[in-house]
Amino acid sequence: MWNEDSLNEMFLQRIINYKPNEVTINLDERTNSIFDVRYVRHGATSFKHIIRRSFLRPRDIIIYINKINEVHIETKSGLFSSKDLYEAEKEYSVSIYNELIDEWVNQMPYVSELLSILQNIGFQTFSYSDFAKKYILAFPEREKY
Repeated sequence: MWNEDSLNEMFLQRIINYKPNEVTINLDERTNSIFDVRYVRHGATSFKHIIRRSFLRPRDIIIYINKINEVHIETKSGLFSSKDLYEAEKEYSVSIYNELIDEWVNQMPYVSELLSILQNIGFQTFSYSDFAKKYILAFPEREKY
């Protein structure tokens, strides 16, 4: 079972092995060392921001960091910016959504319906009754959800 510390250590080793020679990083900051900002939204570090959007799976974090690398605009320091982090989040979300659909739709065909309801709620935090109301509005022909 992965946790934030074990993932951070694993990614730090990858950073050490694969970072460009011209980029200087502070290893004390571990994975956060590849970003030019110490904290991002809600006072989280960049890596914690990524972790919160993953399922604590290394492949999800790799996908997110690859998306960051794709949108990265070269700077003098060579480090990623908070703008890179947020810009990549959109593509990362689409990627994870598509992966969930691919993995689950054959096992539970209604999962796409459930995810569409989650997309339409518009809030990160909501009650079961909020979900139930949206579900009934979207799928009035269903008795159970």
